[in-house]
Amino acid sequence: MSEYGLKEAIDEHMPFIDEHLQKLNVPIFDRFMRAACLFVDFAIIDSNYESKEELLKSAAFIEGIVPLVNDWYWDKYGELAKSPVNRTYSGIITPYGHPVLVKIPATTSRVEVPNETAWLTFPDCLTENESIGDMA
Repeated sequence: MSEYGLKEAIDEHMPFIDEHLQKLNVPIFDRFMRAACLFVDFAIIDSNYESKEELLKSAAFIEGIVPLVNDWYWDKYGELAKSPVNRTYSGIITPYGHPVLVKIPATTSRVEVPNETAWLTFPDCLTENESIGDMA
């Protein structure tokens, strides 16, 4: 006789949770934490915690549920589940009819006042201090 435990429950629910996150276009490497929270929302009916919010803050969630969900993603997707180290996008532009590969940073950051303020931007065009040559 087999015992139905936490891992079995996660394995049962994850295909549906992952399909939902896929429909939302969540990148594979960003899914595991969202999936773990969704597992708590939809699969946990009763626990020793006063609320699901308390469970999400607990060691039981961080040390029990999250690693099992992460393992599920590694088993299914392998290296695709790994968060990319360098978040840049590649593109091709064709100045004068010649294709040129450009690398576009997903974010840029700038410290305005040390230890006080910094800016994180999500570029959607060239900034004043950039040129196409910087991207090659």
